[in-house]
Amino acid sequence: MAKMINKRISRYVLTGLYLSIMSFSATAADDDKLKNMCMACHGDNGVNPYQSIPDLRGQSLIYLRNQMAAFKNGERQDITMSKVAQLLSYDDINRLTKYFSEQ
Repeated sequence: MAKMINKRISRYVLTGLYLSIMSFSATAADDDKLKNMCMACHGDNGVNPYQSIPDLRGQSLIYLRNQMAAFKNGERQDITMSKVAQLLSYDDINRLTKYFSEQ
């Protein structure tokens, strides 16, 4: 039952994230929208209350960029992150990982 609920929640989150990403073109002025998209799951400043979602705070810039690149190119798989990373440009990834590594 918990798995079914988690899948359903993941679908809703993924749909919301997809719509958020597709609703704007990522420029420097849209950094807040990108950050808010990440914060929806990973929490404000990269800390969240969910055991199944990693905290981003305290992670190194290189580590975060490598993980996002792995999601983007398919080396790493996750129902939500794989699709989100594929929608982001490398510039978006660089800005987001810089922000969260500095928290």
